[in-house]
Amino acid sequence: MWSLAKGLQRLRQRRRCRVIHREISFPIISVTGPADLNPLLDPPGVTPLRTPLLFTLVLCSLFSAHAAEPLPSAPAAHPLTGNWSWTLPDKPCTEQLHYRADGTRQGSSGEETTQSRYEVAAIPSLLGFYRLTETVTDSNGKRDCSGDLHAAPGEPVTRFIQLSPRKDQLIVCREESLKACFGPLKRLPG
Repeated sequence: MWSLAKGLQRLRQRRRCRVIHREISFPIISVTGPADLNPLLDPPGVTPLRTPLLFTLVLCSLFSAHAAEPLPSAPAAHPLTGNWSWTLPDKPCTEQLHYRADGTRQGSSGEETTQSRYEVAAIPSLLGFYRLTETVTDSNGKRDCSGDLHAAPGEPVTRFIQLSPRKDQLIVCREESLKACFGPLKRLPG
């Protein structure tokens, strides 16, 4: 009888060793409870800081699923970003605008050259217009293609733009309607 009890005790110790090698210990996580209620909980006499194999598998699957997610990409550039050109129909004068992704714009129209900051709505309104607010930061003070002198630097101007379905042309309007617009400006390559 004595040897049977010692043999069972040694068997239990070996079994614990095998289980310990398959488990991962986390000092923060503690799983405790009576072993007869749930066979996955630590049996009596085993440190409650050992995580059951099932819990470890669940954690590993969560980490691997998270690792398999694609990395977030940079946000797509606004369709306004790029170089645009427009030539007046009755004059040999060209207006060119270069909208950068950093919210700045460089422009030339006739003799006028300007630098501006701009903000544009991320999505068009229900009428299909993007709200565009530009503030001239620097100007050479000369006349543009239409013979106008523009507002002094620092004064914001709000316009509404509408892009073609292929986003290769746009019109610029005073209001969110097609009543007072100019264009179309054509996207330049590059």
